[in-house]
Amino acid sequence: MKIKFLTINILHGGTFWDNLVSFVHQQKPDIVFLQEVYNGHDQSLEKRFRTVDEFKKEFTFLSHAKFEPSLFDTNMGNIEWGNAVFSKFPISSSKALFFDIPLKPSPLVENEDPRQTPESMTCVEIDILGKILYGFNIHGIWDTHGNDTVRRFEMLTVVKGAIHGKSPAILAGDFNLSPITKFVDEIEKELTSVFGNSLSSTFNMMHKTKPGYATAVVDMVFVSYDIKVLSKEMPNVDVSDHMPLVAILEI
Repeated sequence: MKIKFLTINILHGGTFWDNLVSFVHQQKPDIVFLQEVYNGHDQSLEKRFRTVDEFKKEFTFLSHAKFEPSLFDTNMGNIEWGNAVFSKFPISSSKALFFDIPLKPSPLVENEDPRQTPESMTCVEIDILGKILYGFNIHGIWDTHGNDTVRRFEMLTVVKGAIHGKSPAILAGDFNLSPITKFVDEIEKELTSVFGNSLSSTFNMMHKTKPGYATAVVDMVFVSYDIKVLSKEMPNVDVSDHMPLVAILEI
Protein backbone atom coordinates (compact mmCIF):
# COMPACT_ATOMS: atom_id res chain seq x y z
CA MET A 1 0.00 0.00 0.00
CA LYS A 2 1.15 3.52 -0.81
CA ILE A 3 0.93 6.20 1.88
CA LYS A 4 1.86 9.87 1.97
CA PHE A 5 3.87 10.76 5.08
CA LEU A 6 4.51 14.25 6.43
CA THR A 7 6.62 15.46 9.36
CA ILE A 8 7.11 19.02 10.56
CA ASN A 9 8.06 20.99 13.65
CA ILE A 10 5.21 23.51 13.60
CA LEU A 11 6.80 26.16 15.92
CA HIS A 12 4.95 26.85 19.17
CA GLY A 13 1.75 25.03 18.23
CA GLY A 14 1.50 26.48 14.73
CA THR A 15 2.66 30.10 14.77
CA PHE A 16 1.89 30.51 11.06
CA TRP A 17 -1.48 28.83 11.46
CA ASP A 18 -3.29 29.74 8.25
CA ASN A 19 -0.30 28.83 6.08
CA LEU A 20 0.11 25.54 7.93
CA VAL A 21 -3.55 24.58 7.56
CA SER A 22 -3.58 25.42 3.85
CA PHE A 23 -0.43 23.37 3.29
CA VAL A 24 -1.78 20.26 5.03
CA HIS A 25 -5.02 20.51 3.06
CA GLN A 26 -3.03 20.79 -0.16
CA GLN A 27 -0.85 17.78 0.68
CA LYS A 28 -3.63 15.54 2.06
CA PRO A 29 -1.19 13.21 3.85
CA ASP A 30 -2.18 9.85 5.27
CA ILE A 31 0.08 10.06 8.33
CA VAL A 32 1.45 13.21 9.98
CA PHE A 33 4.09 13.62 12.68
CA LEU A 34 4.06 17.02 14.42
CA GLN A 35 6.46 18.45 16.97
CA GLU A 36 5.91 21.49 19.25
CA VAL A 37 2.19 20.78 19.57
CA TYR A 38 -0.06 22.39 22.20
CA ASN A 39 -3.02 20.52 23.66
CA GLY A 40 -5.05 23.32 25.26
CA HIS A 41 -8.85 23.47 25.22
CA ASP A 42 -9.66 27.07 26.21
CA GLN A 43 -11.62 28.55 23.29
CA SER A 44 -10.42 32.06 24.18
CA LEU A 45 -6.84 31.13 23.27
CA GLU A 46 -5.29 31.34 19.81
CA LYS A 47 -5.83 28.24 17.70
CA ARG A 48 -2.13 27.36 17.95
CA PHE A 49 -2.55 26.71 21.68
CA ARG A 50 -5.31 24.22 20.80
CA THR A 51 -3.38 22.41 18.05
CA VAL A 52 -4.83 18.95 18.65
CA ASP A 53 -8.47 20.04 18.89
CA GLU A 54 -8.18 22.33 15.87
CA PHE A 55 -6.43 19.74 13.71
CA LYS A 56 -9.16 17.22 14.52
CA LYS A 57 -11.81 19.70 13.39
CA GLU A 58 -9.91 20.93 10.33
CA PHE A 59 -8.62 17.66 8.89
CA THR A 60 -11.44 15.16 8.88
CA PHE A 61 -9.43 12.92 6.54
CA LEU A 62 -7.01 12.39 9.46
CA SER A 63 -9.62 10.82 11.70
CA HIS A 64 -7.25 9.27 14.25
CA ALA A 65 -4.92 11.18 16.56
CA LYS A 66 -2.61 10.61 19.50
CA PHE A 67 -0.85 13.30 21.52
CA GLU A 68 1.84 12.74 24.13
CA PRO A 69 3.01 15.67 26.30
CA SER A 70 6.66 16.46 26.94
CA LEU A 71 5.97 19.27 29.42
CA PHE A 72 3.36 21.59 30.89
CA ASP A 73 3.99 25.16 29.71
CA THR A 74 3.89 27.25 32.89
CA ASN A 75 3.71 30.45 30.84
CA MET A 76 0.40 29.32 29.38
CA GLY A 77 -1.35 28.00 32.46
CA ASN A 78 0.31 24.58 32.32
CA ILE A 79 -1.00 23.69 28.86
CA GLU A 80 0.41 20.39 27.61
CA TRP A 81 3.10 20.69 24.91
CA GLY A 82 4.64 17.80 23.02
CA ASN A 83 4.33 15.58 19.94
CA ALA A 84 1.27 14.47 17.99
CA VAL A 85 0.50 11.86 15.36
CA PHE A 86 -2.48 12.22 13.03
CA SER A 87 -3.49 9.34 10.80
CA LYS A 88 -6.02 8.21 8.24
CA PHE A 89 -5.66 4.77 9.82
CA PRO A 90 -6.49 3.66 13.39
CA ILE A 91 -3.78 4.15 16.01
CA SER A 92 -3.95 1.16 18.32
CA SER A 93 -1.42 2.30 20.93
CA SER A 94 0.63 5.32 21.95
CA LYS A 95 3.25 6.13 24.58
CA ALA A 96 6.00 8.66 25.25
CA LEU A 97 9.63 7.79 25.91
CA PHE A 98 11.68 10.51 27.62
CA PHE A 99 15.42 10.82 27.06
CA ASP A 100 16.74 12.21 30.35
CA ILE A 101 14.54 15.01 31.73
CA PRO A 102 11.08 13.66 32.67
CA LEU A 103 7.66 15.21 32.07
CA LYS A 104 7.36 18.33 34.23
CA PRO A 105 6.10 21.92 34.33
CA SER A 106 8.52 24.09 32.35
CA PRO A 107 8.39 27.64 30.94
CA LEU A 108 8.69 27.96 27.17
CA VAL A 109 10.21 31.44 26.79
CA GLU A 110 13.03 32.77 24.68
CA ASN A 111 15.34 33.64 27.58
CA GLU A 112 15.13 30.20 29.18
CA ASP A 113 17.81 27.62 28.38
CA PRO A 114 16.13 25.10 26.02
CA ARG A 115 18.67 22.49 27.11
CA GLN A 116 16.54 22.15 30.24
CA THR A 117 13.36 21.48 28.27
CA PRO A 118 12.03 17.90 28.56
CA GLU A 119 12.02 16.20 25.17
CA SER A 120 10.58 12.87 24.14
CA MET A 121 9.66 10.43 21.40
CA THR A 122 6.07 9.42 20.79
CA CYS A 123 5.75 5.74 19.88
CA VAL A 124 2.61 4.60 18.09
CA GLU A 125 1.25 1.50 16.44
CA ILE A 126 -0.85 2.26 13.36
CA ASP A 127 -3.19 -0.41 12.00
CA ILE A 128 -3.06 -0.29 8.20
CA LEU A 129 -5.62 -2.80 6.99
CA GLY A 130 -4.60 -5.32 9.63
CA LYS A 131 -0.85 -4.70 9.38
CA ILE A 132 0.90 -2.78 12.16
CA LEU A 133 3.14 0.14 11.20
CA TYR A 134 5.42 1.26 14.03
CA GLY A 135 5.81 5.03 14.20
CA PHE A 136 8.38 6.96 16.24
CA ASN A 137 7.85 10.73 16.33
CA ILE A 138 10.91 12.40 17.87
CA HIS A 139 11.74 15.85 19.19
CA GLY A 140 15.37 15.58 20.20
CA ILE A 141 17.47 17.17 22.90
CA TRP A 142 18.46 20.73 22.02
CA ASP A 143 21.98 22.14 22.28
CA THR A 144 23.93 25.07 20.85
CA HIS A 145 25.46 22.75 18.23
CA GLY A 146 24.52 19.63 16.29
CA ASN A 147 27.34 17.35 17.42
CA ASP A 148 27.29 14.21 19.53
CA THR A 149 27.13 14.75 23.29
CA VAL A 150 26.78 12.55 26.36
CA ARG A 151 23.09 13.45 26.59
CA ARG A 152 22.53 12.69 22.94
CA PHE A 153 24.15 9.29 23.37
CA GLU A 154 21.66 8.70 26.19
CA MET A 155 18.92 9.68 23.73
CA LEU A 156 20.39 7.24 21.21
CA THR A 157 20.12 4.42 23.73
CA VAL A 158 16.41 5.16 24.20
CA VAL A 159 15.74 5.44 20.46
CA LYS A 160 17.65 2.30 19.48
CA GLY A 161 15.97 0.33 22.22
CA ALA A 162 12.57 1.37 20.89
CA ILE A 163 13.14 0.80 17.17
CA HIS A 164 15.17 -2.41 17.35
CA GLY A 165 13.38 -5.29 15.66
CA LYS A 166 10.35 -3.19 14.71
CA SER A 167 9.15 -3.52 11.13
CA PRO A 168 7.67 -1.87 9.16
CA ALA A 169 8.71 1.29 10.96
CA ILE A 170 9.09 5.05 10.49
CA LEU A 171 11.34 7.17 12.72
CA ALA A 172 11.02 10.87 11.96
CA GLY A 173 10.89 14.37 13.36
CA ASP A 174 13.14 17.13 14.64
CA PHE A 175 16.23 15.37 15.99
CA ASN A 176 17.93 18.65 16.98
CA LEU A 177 21.28 17.31 15.79
CA SER A 178 23.34 16.93 12.63
CA PRO A 179 23.13 13.90 10.33
CA ILE A 180 26.94 13.84 10.40
CA THR A 181 27.08 12.25 13.85
CA LYS A 182 27.70 8.92 15.52
CA PHE A 183 24.04 9.15 16.57
CA VAL A 184 22.82 8.97 12.97
CA ASP A 185 25.45 6.38 12.04
CA GLU A 186 23.99 4.12 14.72
CA ILE A 187 20.40 4.73 13.62
CA GLU A 188 21.38 3.78 10.07
CA LYS A 189 22.44 0.37 11.31
CA GLU A 190 18.74 -0.23 11.99
CA LEU A 191 16.93 1.94 9.44
CA THR A 192 17.40 3.67 6.08
CA SER A 193 17.62 7.46 5.78
CA VAL A 194 14.98 8.67 3.34
CA PHE A 195 16.69 11.96 2.45
CA GLY A 196 20.30 10.91 3.07
CA ASN A 197 22.67 13.80 2.33
CA SER A 198 20.35 15.47 -0.18
CA LEU A 199 19.34 18.40 2.06
CA SER A 200 21.49 21.45 2.86
CA SER A 201 19.19 22.81 5.59
CA THR A 202 15.78 22.00 7.03
CA PHE A 203 15.22 25.49 8.43
CA ASN A 204 13.10 28.25 6.93
CA MET A 205 15.58 31.11 6.73
CA MET A 206 12.76 33.64 6.50
CA HIS A 207 12.48 33.19 10.25
CA LYS A 208 16.12 32.63 11.24
CA THR A 209 18.79 35.29 11.66
CA LYS A 210 21.87 33.26 12.59
CA PRO A 211 23.66 32.15 9.39
CA GLY A 212 24.47 28.69 10.78
CA TYR A 213 20.85 27.65 10.31
CA ALA A 214 21.32 27.88 6.53
CA THR A 215 23.51 24.78 6.62
CA ALA A 216 21.81 22.90 9.47
CA VAL A 217 19.85 19.72 8.84
CA VAL A 218 17.98 18.55 11.95
CA ASP A 219 14.72 17.17 10.55
CA MET A 220 15.04 13.63 9.22
CA VAL A 221 13.04 10.58 8.19
CA PHE A 222 14.19 6.97 8.54
CA VAL A 223 12.31 3.84 7.48
CA SER A 224 12.81 0.11 7.92
CA TYR A 225 14.31 -1.83 5.04
CA ASP A 226 10.97 -3.34 4.03
CA ILE A 227 9.50 0.08 3.22
CA LYS A 228 10.08 1.33 -0.33
CA VAL A 229 10.58 5.07 -0.82
CA LEU A 230 8.72 6.07 -4.00
CA SER A 231 9.36 9.80 -3.74
CA LYS A 232 10.59 12.40 -1.27
CA GLU A 233 10.36 16.18 -1.10
CA MET A 234 11.06 19.17 1.13
CA PRO A 235 8.39 21.62 -0.08
CA ASN A 236 9.52 25.25 -0.17
CA VAL A 237 6.66 26.69 1.89
CA ASP A 238 6.40 29.23 4.70
CA VAL A 239 4.56 27.23 7.36
CA SER A 240 7.06 27.21 10.26
CA ASP A 241 10.66 28.04 11.11
CA HIS A 242 11.34 24.45 9.99
CA MET A 243 10.64 23.02 6.56
CA PRO A 244 8.24 20.10 6.14
CA LEU A 245 9.43 16.73 4.86
CA VAL A 246 7.10 14.66 2.67
CA ALA A 247 7.56 11.12 1.39
CA ILE A 248 5.46 8.66 -0.57
CA LEU A 249 6.11 5.24 0.92
CA GLU A 250 5.09 1.74 -0.12
CA ILE A 251 4.42 -0.49 2.85
